[in-house]
Amino acid sequence: MMRVTKPSVGLAAALAGLQALNRTRQLQSASLVVPPPANQPCEFDFIRPAWDSLPDPNEPSRTRAISDSTKARRQYGQDARRG
Repeated sequence: MMRVTKPSVGLAAALAGLQALNRTRQLQSASLVVPPPANQPCEFDFIRPAWDSLPDPNEPSRTRAISDSTKARRQYGQDARRG
């Protein structure tokens, strides 16, 4: 989109006005990419969408749905316990 300023406005004022318009447009545009909905919620916190699976330690034949956040926190805890 182009915007034309009046020729009587000085260069500094025109530049400031264009920067303000640019910032306004940037704030009005979406800045968050929304992921597609997951089929099921995480089986640990029941809030976040599950994107991965984890073997169930009690039932090796079963897998549990897990979110990326829960998986990262779990991995961090396991690494901390190992040393």
